Amino acid sequence: MKPLRAYTNILQMRLAMRAGRVRLRHRPIIAYIEPTSFCNLRCPACPTGLRLDLRPRDAIDPQRFDRALDELGDYVFKLYLYNWGEPFLHKQTPEMIAGATARGISVRLSSNLSLPLSDAYIERIVRSGLDHLVVSLDGTSEQTYARYRRAGSFDLVRANLRRIAETKQRLGLATPHIEWQFLVFAHNEHEIEQVPRLYRDWGADSYVITGAQMPEPPHDEGFAAASRAQYNIYHPDNPVQQQMRASRRRTAPCSWLYGVAVLNPSGTVSPCCGTAAQRDDFATYQPEQGFLAAWNSSTFRHARRQFRPDAPARPAPLPLVEETIQAMGVPASNALRAGETICDRCPMPFYQDFAETEIDAIAAGLLRQAVRGRDPRAALRLLAMGGPPPRLLRRLAAARLPGSRRRTAASSPG
Repeated sequence: MKPLRAYTNILQMRLAMRAGRVRLRHRPIIAYIEPTSFCNLRCPACPTGLRLDLRPRDAIDPQRFDRALDELGDYVFKLYLYNWGEPFLHKQTPEMIAGATARGISVRLSSNLSLPLSDAYIERIVRSGLDHLVVSLDGTSEQTYARYRRAGSFDLVRANLRRIAETKQRLGLATPHIEWQFLVFAHNEHEIEQVPRLYRDWGADSYVITGAQMPEPPHDEGFAAASRAQYNIYHPDNPVQQQMRASRRRTAPCSWLYGVAVLNPSGTVSPCCGTAAQRDDFATYQPEQGFLAAWNSSTFRHARRQFRPDAPARPAPLPLVEETIQAMGVPASNALRAGETICDRCPMPFYQDFAETEIDAIAAGLLRQAVRGRDPRAALRLLAMGGPPPRLLRRLAAARLPGSRRRTAASSPG
């Protein structure tokens, strides 16, 4: 359980968002810190894989990571140790994970796992305290996998997956929880049904099957979206399109600007994880000045001001499918006009409640501990963060309505 000040910090964030403040005094509650900005694969929907050089090839200085953690660690609940690069290409990634978990931070990491890893490195990963490892494996055969994961080795991914699972078993550790992520295209859609039968034998603890973002021209030859709506993010019935429609009704500010630190290996700070190009970053983190100096840069303040009721009207939205395509990373950056920031062409309009969703999860966990476990510390922390958010209470109330059914994602029970 985090120290009490972490929960009062959440309350400060909630109040700052409600008031539309542009200069912040609280700390982020979530962090994205990228170990490397380069990758060994050549995936055609990824700017890193395409070698577009939108960011310098860089690996984070462990001292920079430690300084950021020293400053923010007491307030951050979850750390995403990945973004545009392959995190296991950094030799000190296990030690960075261990430093975060020692501060009570839950760490999530995503890897292509298609790289040579020594037995010692794998043991360091497993012993680090990593909570959740996402493995990108978009097929159950070499031919299907290689179509998108270019320069990857299907056999190497499977071997590493098995080695990590065996190391967990040998050490008697329950973590990391290994999630097999399967991105669905038209070319691999026929293999979806094999995943539930294979995932445990292959070493995963759970799986997620979800629609893929399509490569942009001229790199899209041979790729098409899945035929089934649930796996086609451009289909009007897909959850992403539903979230896009909901985002147009949103009146609250983007929660990334109030609750998430996105730190790149070069030291620049992005407004969200969808900022593909370094030219669109908002500040540079200087440890001697502190993170708040970067988070309150003129560009960050300008972006927050855009969400205030008295802000100038934003451009009329595009048709939903076109907006989905243009919003994704590189197209959003290329569409910017003079004087605009990446927030004017939000790469992830369907994801603006990201930090709020994390707050809901924190509150739900405390609520369970306080009620079922009769834990006074949990009750105190729930009060310190301002109580359960209204949207969480609405969801809990809806779940208790007669005839209501629990919705589950297209994934395994875990």
